Amino acid sequence: MPVDNYGVLKGTVIRTERDPENERTPHLEVYVLGDNNKKYKCAVNVRSSDQSEVLYYADNEFDASQITILPTMPNGFKAINENSSNHEIALDYVRGNLFDATKMVPLPNIAAGERNDLYEFLEEQTNKAMEDNATIYIYGSKFSRGLGMHNVHMNQGNAQDSQWAEDNGTWHDGGILIQFSDHWAALFLAFQTQSWCTDRRGFPMTHNFCAHSEPNKEHE
Repeated sequence: MPVDNYGVLKGTVIRTERDPENERTPHLEVYVLGDNNKKYKCAVNVRSSDQSEVLYYADNEFDASQITILPTMPNGFKAINENSSNHEIALDYVRGNLFDATKMVPLPNIAAGERNDLYEFLEEQTNKAMEDNATIYIYGSKFSRGLGMHNVHMNQGNAQDSQWAEDNGTWHDGGILIQFSDHWAALFLAFQTQSWCTDRRGFPMTHNFCAHSEPNKEHE
């Protein structure tokens, strides 16, 4: 069963805030102003629950030539499912040809120095979106209670015996797109435990049948 309440939130960033550092699964919380002045809290994972580093890829010159529907939508949350009229805007890391998965790298959520951890890279992009009043599109699943989003990452390839197996599904991946005045940026996240060889249900396949490239799980 794919993640519940899958969709995309459109709006503008009003602030970002880090989770307490002692949290087991820390997030960067991105607050977005959506429809009718509603404020949404979007929780973006910066470390896995198993304490492994999250895979990250950013494209500051994302090819938006195929993006035609998103800019025409009003602000707010839009549900996406197989029966919706906007299903073509769904994200799938494996099938969507969004980016080169081999360019994903694992990053610590926090590290000494500048521009070398996931908090900083995510803040750099989202804070720039706030400064430029750019439109942000956050893909994931809507909170079951309250206004907000989570699962802003790949949502397939979880092992059959994993507690996250019920989240598996195709065309249900999370991510962040930012529409600046003269270009688009994209941020994609995945967990190292997730397989990139998935069947039509989003469950892992054996590598013998996999034609997709795996992310780079070694630091450069």
